Amino acid sequence: MYTVLLIKDNVSHARLIWKILGNTKYSLISAIDGRQGAEIALFCQPDIILMDMHLPDMSEESLLRSFRDNPKIKSIPIIAVTADAMHCDRERLLKIEFDGYVAKPISRLELHHAVEQALMIHNVKAQ
Repeated sequence: MYTVLLIKDNVSHARLIWKILGNTKYSLISAIDGRQGAEIALFCQPDIILMDMHLPDMSEESLLRSFRDNPKIKSIPIIAVTADAMHCDRERLLKIEFDGYVAKPISRLELHHAVEQALMIHNVKAQ
């Protein structure tokens, strides 16, 4: 089983992601903003993080940087989940060290593929 941390301020969008991933393969944890997400990530050390863009309390770049600068959690794969669906948005997010990208509206297949690919690339083993 993999532990997934979802950092998302929109409850209805979070529910959709939980419905897509909610099965026996994933244990799901959620945070409603960047500060709470950072605290949970440090405490739980999830296998992967799905992070919304445009969180109310901090920019995606500063939150990502806080993860990447912390030795305890810097290797956790982080996937951007965003409505910013232009090709240049994808390139920008991958360039600043996101490990994957899922555009809204969220496709079940695309989300599963992004999560599985990030876990495989980082050689994360199920616990």
